[in-house]
Amino acid sequence: MPATTSPQPFGRFVPILLLVATMALLSATLEGCGCVAAGFPNPAMQNTYPIEGAKKDSLYLRSRLWVSETFNSSKHVIDYENQDAGVIVSKARMPYPRHGGPDNYISYAMKVEAKDAKVRVTFSDISRTLTVQNSVYSDAGICECDTLAISRNLYDLGESLQKYLTQKPKAADNW
Repeated sequence: MPATTSPQPFGRFVPILLLVATMALLSATLEGCGCVAAGFPNPAMQNTYPIEGAKKDSLYLRSRLWVSETFNSSKHVIDYENQDAGVIVSKARMPYPRHGGPDNYISYAMKVEAKDAKVRVTFSDISRTLTVQNSVYSDAGICECDTLAISRNLYDLGESLQKYLTQKPKAADNW
């Protein structure tokens, strides 16, 4: 009798097993705190900061400088800018509060609008990106227990801009 080869046991189930294992790992990462992962509850966060006596053009230029210093390069984060309108739109990201790193982060858009004596900062498009075993999951879900930490980090970023804008500009060095 000729030898017959039997199909590998579980051979056709390997892709399904890999998918189940990946989903289990993703689920454990998303819900490590026991809460439900969902989208960010606030579609946008906005705050207006008074900057007494400052002119729109000065606030715009100093805001642009702050973006450059805060994010190490304005070229990599600024998507749109219009000095006449006093508007800067940036895209940036920060580590996810728990288990954050290059493979697990929060992306957001930040819009800075300058007018005489005030600046408005709006954070929107807040989402999570997670990479598991070379698969990228955009909008992977944000645990409810992490929304406060994310909101606080974004609020602190706005406060950092306000502090930067209320400080006196450094005098130019005579070099």
